[in-house]
Amino acid sequence: MKKTLLTLAFTSLLFIGCSNNNDDESINVPGQTNPESTQYFHPPTWIKGTWASTSSDPIKYKFTDNDFIQVNSGSEMSNAAYLKQIKSLGGTVSVDETANETQYYFTMKMNGSNMTYQFKKVTATKLLWVNHPSSGVMDIYLYKQ
Repeated sequence: MKKTLLTLAFTSLLFIGCSNNNDDESINVPGQTNPESTQYFHPPTWIKGTWASTSSDPIKYKFTDNDFIQVNSGSEMSNAAYLKQIKSLGGTVSVDETANETQYYFTMKMNGSNMTYQFKKVTATKLLWVNHPSSGVMDIYLYKQ
């Protein structure tokens, strides 16, 4: 189900142009419906960068100052842009986050559907993806190009 939703989201973003506006300084309030200018993601400094597993999963995960991006075969899917697109079409969206020195958890809420991601820091170059949809816990590593 989660993979189908991600595939649908990725495919829809291929056909929809998105602009990147990093001037947004809004603060997200957990559980609040976000206006279009809201910054949805606030990843902690220690998780910023691109991460990948050593399994056969070809997807990489990139955390920036204000986004959680999935990279698949060189194509990037911005979750912030995806949420803004849903909102612009009249949908309801929000992101609830919990972050500290070793954990980053967030739930994206979109029109009644929820997608939760849980990451725990093991070292500066290794994370545990605690709730991986197909394998439960998965090691992911800082990706060096």
